[in-house]
Amino acid sequence: WRRDKALLSLSGTAVRSIAADDRGAWLGTSTGLARYNFGEDTLQWEALTKDNGVNAVEYDSIERLWVAGGDASLWLRTADGKWRDMAAIQRDIPFSVPVTAFTHLPEPPGTVLAAFRGYGVYRSDGLTWQALESGRRTTGDRIFCLMADPGDGSIWIGSETGLARIDSTGRTTYDTADGIQTGSVRAIAIDREGSYWFGGERGLAYYEPETSTPWVRLDQMSGAKLEQDGSSWQAYAEQPLTFQFSFGDLQTNQDKIAVFVRSVENGQPEAWVQASDGEYQLTLAQPGHYTFEFKARDQAFNYSPVTAVDVTAIPVPAMISVPLLGEVEVRIFQLLVLFGSLAIFGFGYVSFEIVQHRRRIVAAVERGYNPYISGEPVRRVDMFFGRHDLLRRIVSTLHNNSIMIHGERRIGKTTLLYQLANALQEVEDEEFWFVSVYIDLEGTTEEEFFHLLMDEIAQTVRELPELAPEQIEILNGLLNLHLAENQYTDREFNRDLRQIIHILEEYGAVQHRGCQVRLILLMDEMDTLSRFNHLIQQQLRRIFMRDFAATLGAVVAGIEISKEWERVESPWFNLFNEIAMAPFSTDEAIQLLTEPVRGYYMFEPDALDFIVEHSDGRPYRLQQYALEAVNQMLHHKRRVITLADVLVAHELIQLSGQQPKGSWGEDAARGELGVPQTPAPAT
Repeated sequence: WRRDKALLSLSGTAVRSIAADDRGAWLGTSTGLARYNFGEDTLQWEALTKDNGVNAVEYDSIERLWVAGGDASLWLRTADGKWRDMAAIQRDIPFSVPVTAFTHLPEPPGTVLAAFRGYGVYRSDGLTWQALESGRRTTGDRIFCLMADPGDGSIWIGSETGLARIDSTGRTTYDTADGIQTGSVRAIAIDREGSYWFGGERGLAYYEPETSTPWVRLDQMSGAKLEQDGSSWQAYAEQPLTFQFSFGDLQTNQDKIAVFVRSVENGQPEAWVQASDGEYQLTLAQPGHYTFEFKARDQAFNYSPVTAVDVTAIPVPAMISVPLLGEVEVRIFQLLVLFGSLAIFGFGYVSFEIVQHRRRIVAAVERGYNPYISGEPVRRVDMFFGRHDLLRRIVSTLHNNSIMIHGERRIGKTTLLYQLANALQEVEDEEFWFVSVYIDLEGTTEEEFFHLLMDEIAQTVRELPELAPEQIEILNGLLNLHLAENQYTDREFNRDLRQIIHILEEYGAVQHRGCQVRLILLMDEMDTLSRFNHLIQQQLRRIFMRDFAATLGAVVAGIEISKEWERVESPWFNLFNEIAMAPFSTDEAIQLLTEPVRGYYMFEPDALDFIVEHSDGRPYRLQQYALEAVNQMLHHKRRVITLADVLVAHELIQLSGQQPKGSWGEDAARGELGVPQTPAPAT
């Protein structure tokens, strides 16, 4: 024994806890925390605990020091020497409760157990506190020492009421029947042979655990109208079910053996529950399949193998007396009533729908319902047929490209632009917010061109909901509202467009968060631009290519878009990816004819064949035949479109001076057009 000079200053000071490392030791004393350095024989006091006693100190597995003050302070010293106030982290214990003992756990790294006076044992990783036992069965005890068993990970607890042991299944306490004297336990140690030493107010106790395995057997299940079904059992739900066990051990008295039971439902096990005196009672709350597992544990924490039994819970049937049928389960009676009611309701509903449908057909014939459109673009989404694949293709391309649509006259280009505007309004894209503007260039002069573009763009932006007042003020200050058409050039257009895009970006940041603005100009009759001065064409190209390339896109359509170009600069039409609009296929043509009148009128097969053959897939001609044929049918108060109706329609179309198969010859002769000639370059 020796007593170094620096330690002489501790005379009269109670040392309550010690945590040593290779270079020294931390001393928790009645007057604070001190650090004793072995090689230097020096003693240094930590200021954070000055004049306050320290109850416990402990190193965790990652060399952090935990310090518990008598004034309920709680500190953690990290490996780099910094102190953290651990009393401030979240917990369900009053902050005035002190820690009386520590021990560390090897896993997870940095985990410690702390005994809070009167509140039991809690686990912490330095971030949160979690109760070791949900029931806080140590409430009221003052815990003096804790030890994590290196063999099985259980926790030994020495307190003012004696000795206890806890693992993930449950706890046990030790008394004189186990060989330990009554009274408090203040020190716990394990020797190299795996035996335990316990020191307390009654002296020292030695414990050498036995290793025999207990056994447990399910003797009986009762209650809940049990029935055995092979290896499993069937029982009524919401009724008491009782398990009765027999159990034993070679070296442990039966009253010291604990039996634990848990249920497993849908593969999810619940917590183990201790059976009282070998009997466990429960109620199956709801129907379903349950697996019950049980095991026994002796005082040395030896466990028996886990045994299981399967129980299927079924609902308790209720009975009702029914005339002619006698006693019937309420469930079956309810099903009979339900099916009968459904049958009556279904019959009534179907009958009502049949009558209503016939009334709608009669009313349609009487009022002359004819949904076909001849000569005008189709604006309604429900009347748009045959081009949905093309529409989806264009929408998927517009993120980074502009499109030129070409095809023969009356092939449906304007209709496609209208439907494209509708589709872009409904697109839910994670990256882009599309703003579409339809612009008809028919009859536009060079002087009006840029002015018209800005008029349509600004009007579309004005119609956006919830525009801010300052944004409306910017729109009112655009140059196109204050300059004549012949004074409004590409420079003024650029300036106004920059203002418009700024408004859209601010608006999109609020209404379409995370999306980039993509302004799409849907320009119809684009062949008008072919007749403009090359300077106007190049100014338009510059706007798309340089100034607003990331934000501005276009879909253009026209009849005779000239590809003649003799200048050095790249032509304006190279901006666009070309897409040809082909005539309808036979299936698309039949869809256009039959879908608008489905549920009202029907076509005879011969009538359909005639229209498809003489329309050559041209949507305008299909609509024209259908329009005239339906008028003939309505004239005769019928709802079936016959071949005779179609022949009359054919004659009317010929009398009107329109060739049934379009004007291919005239369009094909236009060799100067820069669009494919299959069969014609026009739109």
